[in-house]
Amino acid sequence: MKTTTTILFFMLQALFISASAIKEASVPVDTSSLKKLIILNDDSEIVGNVTAQTNDSIYIVTDSGMTLQIPISSINKIYYHDYYTKNNVYIDAGYLLLIYYYNINYERMLTEYISLRLGYGYAETIGSLAGGCCNKKGENLNILFNLLLFEGNSKVEIGLGVSYIGFNKYYLDYNQIFSNSFSIGYRYQPKYGGIFFKVGISKFYPGAGLNLSLGYTF
Repeated sequence: MKTTTTILFFMLQALFISASAIKEASVPVDTSSLKKLIILNDDSEIVGNVTAQTNDSIYIVTDSGMTLQIPISSINKIYYHDYYTKNNVYIDAGYLLLIYYYNINYERMLTEYISLRLGYGYAETIGSLAGGCCNKKGENLNILFNLLLFEGNSKVEIGLGVSYIGFNKYYLDYNQIFSNSFSIGYRYQPKYGGIFFKVGISKFYPGAGLNLSLGYTF
């Protein structure tokens, strides 16, 4: 229990550090140095090179070669053209063959298409399992690498990793379990932050089944 508490502490510490580090300015003082992606109030996007900026407007040359004058008052936020959210926090729950579980997860995007997930939660078997006589309850810890396919907010997720279940010690016949794990499913992850959810099929010991996740990306 002490080990898993320590792991959970470091997960939350990483989350708070990441959250405090992300501070996107609404409009930078000088936007003329690099290509930007401009998000307007009506959620339209303009991608291109900023050529000049005044107190009231930004001038940008789009990828199609068109020069636009954009009033600063109309701009919601400005991001670098390759910006994407790098932190996901979410709760997932699932029912697998003979077992159900729920986790709280912190996920760090290593690239726009690869992430590392660390989850901690609770698992319980249903009915007899591996010769046991009773339901068993315990801690659930998962570490997975995820590969995300396709561009945009909607992606296909494929995850591979390991899982651990530590059942209560008085179940001597079925105490600790390590197993390989995988997940595959649909993921909705807004590029600029917001509500995050996914649905799919996961395999943790000892079976596979459906799971649903809901959280926030930033």
